[in-house]
Amino acid sequence: MQVEEELARQDGKVRVALSHPHTGSGGRALVYPASKVIDRIINAKRSSRQFQSGRASILYIDGRRQWQLSAEDVLPFRTKYSLETHWVRTKGVWHAFYGAEGMRTLLPDRVSLDHLSTTDAHEQRRSGLFRATPQWSACILALMDGLALFENPLAEEPLHEKTLRRILQMSRMRAEFSWYRGPDAGAFEAEVERMLQKLQWTFAGLYTLGREDD
Repeated sequence: MQVEEELARQDGKVRVALSHPHTGSGGRALVYPASKVIDRIINAKRSSRQFQSGRASILYIDGRRQWQLSAEDVLPFRTKYSLETHWVRTKGVWHAFYGAEGMRTLLPDRVSLDHLSTTDAHEQRRSGLFRATPQWSACILALMDGLALFENPLAEEPLHEKTLRRILQMSRMRAEFSWYRGPDAGAFEAEVERMLQKLQWTFAGLYTLGREDD
């Protein structure tokens, strides 16, 4: 069932749509798999025609079937130790919601921070879902090891605090991997922007800094 059809059948103040995204292979995804993840999440979910004004809408994405996503995969970036090296990667899930077009905040499958090149930091081609469609109030992600909540700091209809707290109390919710406003919505929006700036500074800036120190 399409997202818009599922939403149209619901009458409550908060509507929930289910999505089961699938991954692809080939093309640019082989070099920048995060870009493919972003495209899969964003595609077919931008149109404001899927929404009705005055209602908070929550998107539910099942990341277990094809992706086998874990909680660590929804972090803005993560590192993994292997072969005496700490490899850093950006899965793209966080960027699919909060990323900004043109910012160099994406990496290939994995790179070492001490060997970054000028071509490693990759610009995001499309802004995240929350920027493009403020009608989405939040997204709940089903993961192999729990649930994560991504709230939209730009939502036209923000979640009521009681609704937000009930979501955080759901069984298997991983609050430490979630992004939500807490007591200050303005600070939450600024927190997202600071993370984007931090990613770009780290990935696009370390190459230049390293060469200046040579």
